[in-house]
Amino acid sequence: MFTRFQNRIVVAAAGVSVFALALSSTSLSGLQGQIDICDYLPKLKQCQDKKNSGSFTMPSTPQPPTSPVPPPQRPPANGSNMGQSGESGNGDISGVGGGDTNDGGSGLMDRGGGSTQSGCGNGVCENYYSCPVNAGRGVRAAERETEANCPRDCKPEGPVCGNGKCEAPRETSSTCPKDCRVGTVQAGNLYVTQDGIPAKIQLIVGGTEGSSALNLKFRADGIEDIRVLQMQITDASTDAPYDHLNLYSGESTTPFAKATVAACGNEIVPAHTLCADLSAANFVVKKNTEVRVAVKPVIKTDTGGAFSGTPVQLFLSTTYDKAVTAAGVTSNVNLLRNNGNTTTEGEVFTGTNSAGPNREIAGPKNATVLSKIISVTNANPDADGSIIPNGLSDIGQFKFVAAKQFNAENGVNKPTLSDMIFSVKSEYVEVGALKLINKMNGAAAVTCEAFNAEGQKMTMPVKGNFFAWCKDLPSFIDSAIEQGGEQTFVLQMNITNSATSREHDSTVQVMLENFAKSDFQSADFGLAASHLQWIDRDADTLGNGDTTSSVLRWTDLPTETVKSTLYKNGSGGGGGGGGGSGAVCGNGKCEAPDETSSNCSQDCRDEGPVCGNGRCEAPQENSSTCSRDCGSGTAMCPNDPDGGDPTQKATVNYKTDNCRQGIKNYVNEILCVGGDGKQVYESLTPCPLGKECVNGACTADGGPTTDPKCSDTDGGINIFVRGTAGRSTDVCNGNSGYEKQVYEAYCTATSPSFAIMPSIPCPEGYTCSSGACVRQ
Repeated sequence: MFTRFQNRIVVAAAGVSVFALALSSTSLSGLQGQIDICDYLPKLKQCQDKKNSGSFTMPSTPQPPTSPVPPPQRPPANGSNMGQSGESGNGDISGVGGGDTNDGGSGLMDRGGGSTQSGCGNGVCENYYSCPVNAGRGVRAAERETEANCPRDCKPEGPVCGNGKCEAPRETSSTCPKDCRVGTVQAGNLYVTQDGIPAKIQLIVGGTEGSSALNLKFRADGIEDIRVLQMQITDASTDAPYDHLNLYSGESTTPFAKATVAACGNEIVPAHTLCADLSAANFVVKKNTEVRVAVKPVIKTDTGGAFSGTPVQLFLSTTYDKAVTAAGVTSNVNLLRNNGNTTTEGEVFTGTNSAGPNREIAGPKNATVLSKIISVTNANPDADGSIIPNGLSDIGQFKFVAAKQFNAENGVNKPTLSDMIFSVKSEYVEVGALKLINKMNGAAAVTCEAFNAEGQKMTMPVKGNFFAWCKDLPSFIDSAIEQGGEQTFVLQMNITNSATSREHDSTVQVMLENFAKSDFQSADFGLAASHLQWIDRDADTLGNGDTTSSVLRWTDLPTETVKSTLYKNGSGGGGGGGGGSGAVCGNGKCEAPDETSSNCSQDCRDEGPVCGNGRCEAPQENSSTCSRDCGSGTAMCPNDPDGGDPTQKATVNYKTDNCRQGIKNYVNEILCVGGDGKQVYESLTPCPLGKECVNGACTADGGPTTDPKCSDTDGGINIFVRGTAGRSTDVCNGNSGYEKQVYEAYCTATSPSFAIMPSIPCPEGYTCSSGACVRQ
């Protein structure tokens, strides 16, 4: 329709861009009869009517006296010299202004100086539109619309007509036929959220792929399938040591794509961003379905630039519009960046399952390491319910396993235990000294201290529950674990009374707790904090400025508590029967008159010989009545060539001195032991100071250089009580077929610091447990 506004002619038609010609009465008079609006808008209904019937004419305008048409004059910059009432151009949809049709005036949709046929303000960025120049009629070609000359239409997040993309819903086949073919459907929407099963916190070893550090869920609504084109994943750290990120779909074990820094190219992205081009991966989310994606980081090695203890955390940015880009499969329309409103308009929504503002999606706060503890388990061979031993005994035993890795700068890194706190549950048991040893070398030990729950140091011996605090392990024992290797650490207790009450069961158990909490990343080591402190260490020395070693107080293991064996003595005699009031059978003491060999043979053995204790107790025992102790009557051990010398290798009858695997400072010495010297025994014998076993003899340099005076805590050869003689502690024989034998340590008369350990069978009805023979 045509509407007259004070000598301004406004023309509008459905289906085409709206534009205006603002003419003063003088210019209109000068151009009357020369301008035919249908030359420029032939699709106007009125122009079609004119074409069909020839009846359309421009509405009449008051005619001034005929005069020559003056040459066009360029108005001032504000376009006000020619118009009678025109305001200066401001681009408002109702703004008008005087001035020449070429340059000065600001007409409808114009911006003061633009083309009269520009469509600025119509909601479409017309960056392709151009009219043919008709100099004879004084109308110049329209300019292309850009963000600079028409910010109202050409916004960064808005559609751009002519860019080859139909950016629905704001572009359609009517408003932008160049991009949108007739019949284009509305684009679908994509929702990217954090999976309901979030990624777990982890220590990621340099040179390896970690577990998922970011679990995502992609959901397409019911409009159409959505093809994901690109992902940009950012790390929150200041020094992200990623080689790349692997992307896994669902339960697949093969990545469908990977993100790298190089894939971002020249795009402007947030710092520490890795990009994944998914155009070739055909990553399609079917409508009304969900797809889970796990992002697993691959960390550089230390030679590639990775450090130990670097915090890392992956997230999808909510402020950057290309964190996820996608397109509709049916509509072939690129989805828009979320504009934050509650209307679905063919957009990508991040961190929300419905239309609305984006929310950040962030994975857990992880850390990089160059070595790692991957397992802590109970290593005590005794079953739960075993009788509580007396004397210095291996009560808590824990095996640590290290991950395989290849971080070799300044030497291969090893997880090295620094400090440990054990939780000890003790009921009706009295405990004396506490020691921590490496099971491979029991001669070296860390002296531990007892603390109560209030953090107060306790005086030994102690009763009841307590904490055993073992400090500065590397200064006393070998606490490093080779990559891919394992070490077993033992908390020894000197149990001075295994049953302090006859009315209650006695129990004792050692546990390692509070070592797998991520809260301890920056926490202290202590009773109320982490109970494990370890060093990710190489050949460098901490404190000298190295960056390939660090102190950690947590692990990423799935359990926070590991329990060793629960030892227990039943009430009324420690599980082995008992005598009168006050006597406790099984405590290693024959408490006469209540205990006798009849009602407690475990403690009372002095009423008669015990076959199998390694002593030929004549005259009751002989080679006929007890060949185990007194031989078979024929000399089985006529000669010991080395005389029991651990520095010499010799063969006694059919056995030869040998080294025990993993125990460098002991030799398996073959001896003639027994009441009449006719029995062959294996004795696990310490090497002399400063020597280690090689090829069956202590001849190599190495081992401890100091040795305490030999004393035997169980009073000599006593297979029913576990004791320690010098550097040797009674242990069960773990060799196949000899499980019911005990290596019994006792001092010799020839040297005040020398002990031997023959393997002695337990009596019938007994088996070996914790270095002593106990009833089965």
